[in-house]
Amino acid sequence: MANNNDDVKGISTGRRILNSVLVLLMVLIVIGASGYGYIRSTATVISTSDKIAAINDIKPVEPVKRAIDKVNILVLGADYVEGETTDFSLRRTDTMMVVNYNPQTKKIFGVSIPRDTLVDYQGESVKINSINEKGGPKLTVPTVEDLLGIKINYYVMLDYEGFNAVIDAIGGVTVTTQYRMKYDDDLQDYHIDYQPGETIHLDGKGAETFFRWRKNNDGIPVGTKDAGGDLGRIENQRILLNAVAEKAASLFMVPKIPSILSTVIEHIATNMSADDIMDYGVAVASVGRSNIEFATLEGDTPEIQDGVTYPFVFKPYDEKNQIAIARLNNIPVEQVKNFDKANLKVNIINGTGISGLAGNLKSELTQNQGFQDQNVQVGNSNENINESVIEVYGLNESFGDIIKKEFMKTNIDKIVYLKSDTKEFDIVVKYGLDYKN
Repeated sequence: MANNNDDVKGISTGRRILNSVLVLLMVLIVIGASGYGYIRSTATVISTSDKIAAINDIKPVEPVKRAIDKVNILVLGADYVEGETTDFSLRRTDTMMVVNYNPQTKKIFGVSIPRDTLVDYQGESVKINSINEKGGPKLTVPTVEDLLGIKINYYVMLDYEGFNAVIDAIGGVTVTTQYRMKYDDDLQDYHIDYQPGETIHLDGKGAETFFRWRKNNDGIPVGTKDAGGDLGRIENQRILLNAVAEKAASLFMVPKIPSILSTVIEHIATNMSADDIMDYGVAVASVGRSNIEFATLEGDTPEIQDGVTYPFVFKPYDEKNQIAIARLNNIPVEQVKNFDKANLKVNIINGTGISGLAGNLKSELTQNQGFQDQNVQVGNSNENINESVIEVYGLNESFGDIIKKEFMKTNIDKIVYLKSDTKEFDIVVKYGLDYKN
């Protein structure tokens, strides 16, 4: 439900992030930490859940060997407003986050996508939170892939009621506060009053209010730098996630698994199989608390005037965004910092007879990916090019991952690395007769 109150809006944003990401991670942590046996015995129940089966025809984008390969999971926080569709898969998404799990490094990295981020839909600019209503995860997944230049392996849709229920199902959590937290909202029955360093036990409702906190009655809380108190809110999210991980690892959780699973079924829809959930749950449970990180896309922050939120414009060239996207692509950060797109010279040669192929790639590289217009040349080949290839001059194969990512939309798999200090171009893209769009 829309609310024009600025404070309430900020609280709601925190709630959306909390509910979607933490329910997913809590489910995986609790299931993984609590053992294989019960999950194996209930796998049929999970896989035949109506909510899961209803939209389970979306398979992983790329085959993965559960908990062995690196994966990206798109987390969608589904909302329901009275009068809108009751179809779970077509609900409005108030939260989007891509969660990357890397089994080699045993790290989890999540990137939050602001709900007002502008994306292209059939030639028009729309807010990304409206995409799921138009086509469900089948449309949302490729939209996020195009926005970030990544591959999504799985999606998980969650509704918000699941958060309180999961916390209650594990018996609540104990946390230690970092800030003076004093805030009251009679309209939403939201009241907190905690001292720094205070240890408190939270049930589902208490945990929700703990995370809905954005600032105090008298202004910005100590320890935050921005007017919205986002740094303090993010710290609280980390505190709760750590508390959940500790609680889930306890042997006392085993008897609670039936209750937890029955709660999850009512609040989740995904293309992950029961085995996927189980295996990733076990893997996630072994991730150290210091190895879980979250980031938010950088861009032009929406302004709020008279209750109207203006669109968020994503900045793909921002260094923080480039690093975050590299991590989602499992590309070493050093490659991003050393890959100087602004000075790389690129030649795109069209040998297919398909009109506009080279020009379209140039537009993508210069308008969306940070290459400079004056450094990108296009043209048609004067002779037949049988095989499509990307030729890289002067850069070694250590840049292979980022080159694949930057030129992913060429659909060219073959990349060759050639030594030449005199070559006019650093990268030459050749579209050959074998090219398939």
